[in-house]
Amino acid sequence: MPIGYLVPGQRVADQTEDNFSAAINANGKINSPGGQLQLSTSQYGIALASQGTNTTAIAGQWWISDIWVPVNRIATNLNYLSGGTATTTLCIVAIWDSYGRLVANTAVAGQVVATANIWQVVPIALVSNPPGTAGAAGTTVKLYGPQQYFMGVQTNNTTAGCIQTVAAANNWPNVTKLLAGTFGTVPATITVPVTQVDVVGGIFQLT
Repeated sequence: MPIGYLVPGQRVADQTEDNFSAAINANGKINSPGGQLQLSTSQYGIALASQGTNTTAIAGQWWISDIWVPVNRIATNLNYLSGGTATTTLCIVAIWDSYGRLVANTAVAGQVVATANIWQVVPIALVSNPPGTAGAAGTTVKLYGPQQYFMGVQTNNTTAGCIQTVAAANNWPNVTKLLAGTFGTVPATITVPVTQVDVVGGIFQLT
């Protein structure tokens, strides 16, 4: 019997974990970060400055949209696309699983949004294991695919043009959400979005 397949009359319980692991990921291992496995909600072939809508940040609010992770991989950075204004604004980025449970986030002290219209590369600082629990110090996180995840970015003040957001007019398929909060506090769980609301979801990248 080919690994990862069921035959007539066989139940899922009859299969071994190794069979399913091999079927999901050919080498049975978590893939390494970077290279061709860079994952993003960006629209390839379009200049970063021309993507999405240049949006004014709101202090403490989370700008959330989904990201598809097609294969198992390790991430070390949770990146977001900055808008056309770069100031001393601080940002925090987080990722939740398909159930809305916190998986990992960047430092809660925040990182300065130093440059306009680039990927703000923000290193992971806290990892929740299991998801939705209090984060422990960590610099990498294991993401399992294929699975839908949700990423969000939060800023510490209101800055014009600090965030690029997705909109239906830009042909993004993402579901999005704006979630009120307090800067430096990362929700352990969220109610995940199921529809797209224009100019409330950030544009994200995993590296």
